[in-house]
Amino acid sequence: AGQKMCANSDKGQHLHIILNNEPYLAYYESEFTKGLPEGNYVLLSFLSRSYHESLKHKEAATISTFTVGKPKTKPDFDVNAEHLFYSRPKGEYIGEANIKKILLDFYLLNCTLTPEGKRVLAKINNSSFTLTKWQPYFIEGLPEGETTISLQLIDKDGNVVPGPYNSVTRTIKLHK
Repeated sequence: AGQKMCANSDKGQHLHIILNNEPYLAYYESEFTKGLPEGNYVLLSFLSRSYHESLKHKEAATISTFTVGKPKTKPDFDVNAEHLFYSRPKGEYIGEANIKKILLDFYLLNCTLTPEGKRVLAKINNSSFTLTKWQPYFIEGLPEGETTISLQLIDKDGNVVPGPYNSVTRTIKLHK
């Protein structure tokens, strides 16, 4: 973590839980509970380093769907389709050391990125970047205040790959 020079959790390595592509919840213990309202859920869990980088191999993650109660709608999520889940950055970053380098990380399922095929289109404020490797990236030089980050899983023609979570936008806040 010290070599990466980015925000780090002093609690160590942990599990990221993403429910319905909402911002992840970090769990540092092997057992936990979370109350959920009635509805259909997609749960992605993956191992994460102390500085929140996801481990990127098949054995490091699980995906499942489940229902709480008796919702009026049926679940509509194909676990075998290609999916992009947004992981980092999220929330607020406070302090000059924490805002210098911001980790950009995402999780892919059933998909490989290549320059000629599937890619991730990242938009950070008014700048766009095409990502062709599934790896962590670092964002540097962001101004204080709000930053908007969008990630889209796109095909070779630049179209968003069908899927409920393959296009997501989040806003983070940076303060010295």
